[in-house]
Amino acid sequence: MKQDNIKNFFDKIYINIKESDNYSFKIKYNNSVLKFVSKDEELIRIWRNSLKKWLTYNECNVDATFYYDYGNIYNILKEDFNNTSVNIKNEFCNIEFVNTCYIIGIDKINKNYYFISPKLLYSTHPLLILFSRYLDKYNLKIIHSAAVGINGKGVLISAKGNSGKSTLAISCLLKNMDFVSDDYVVMNEKEPFYAQPLFSMVRLRKEIYENYNIPFPMIQLDKKQAKSFDISDCKIAERLQINSIIYPRITDNNKPSIINGDRNKILFELSFSTSKQLSPIEKKANITKIFEQFKNLPTYEFNLSKNLEKNVKILEDFLKK
Repeated sequence: MKQDNIKNFFDKIYINIKESDNYSFKIKYNNSVLKFVSKDEELIRIWRNSLKKWLTYNECNVDATFYYDYGNIYNILKEDFNNTSVNIKNEFCNIEFVNTCYIIGIDKINKNYYFISPKLLYSTHPLLILFSRYLDKYNLKIIHSAAVGINGKGVLISAKGNSGKSTLAISCLLKNMDFVSDDYVVMNEKEPFYAQPLFSMVRLRKEIYENYNIPFPMIQLDKKQAKSFDISDCKIAERLQINSIIYPRITDNNKPSIINGDRNKILFELSFSTSKQLSPIEKKANITKIFEQFKNLPTYEFNLSKNLEKNVKILEDFLKK
């Protein structure tokens, strides 16, 4: 198989399932109609539920189609790529191999985006990687961060895993603050910055959701006992102006506090975590781009207490200033 025949290869595999509700669905996002296709019904169910807020059933032209496959197809293509020189036609580009985890191809003429993995990935991460390539042409970027606010004034909450980011964001959602996301947001590249939601779902580790009375229907339970919940019926802010970045840190303090933070450290964490998940091959260049993008935003460190209500209250007070 030659590299410029990948489109034909996918078309042959999917010819009988493209129009089936079990294997595909459409959303309307950013004034575009996007279609997602996979021959794995469970994966389509999870993705459809995670994008529930933007689903569309209208008969209309599709602006881009995203394909996902796995297993033997990955092995065949990987072997073919390793044994042939890189000679891809102009309309098919951006092939990536990273630690044998995924390959991405973009057929620019037919507006098709391809993802291939050696194993099933029942998560939104394959979708993130594909979707990020599509948003590039609109000067929009997916940023690994939560975003919450009050009265239209918002903050990014950015940190490593297990730092309290999702816990703080969900606490804000349950207290009816402006809520965009607990994990990923879509943002424009130049000031003023606005965060938009990407998924109508939240994912919580077992030790987190057990501390809440979660009023949302569950989408899935993964092998690590993390749960994904459908929040499409909640009031999700469609657009929230971002005025600062907050870096949460779990402490044993009884009283939370928000103080000036180390700008370089906070921006590096935001840039590194985003680039690591979305652009591994271009990681160094993307870290620099994201760092430069947000260099003028004020940065703060949020010393969290174990009292969730106090954390929300001090953030509300901070945003009202």
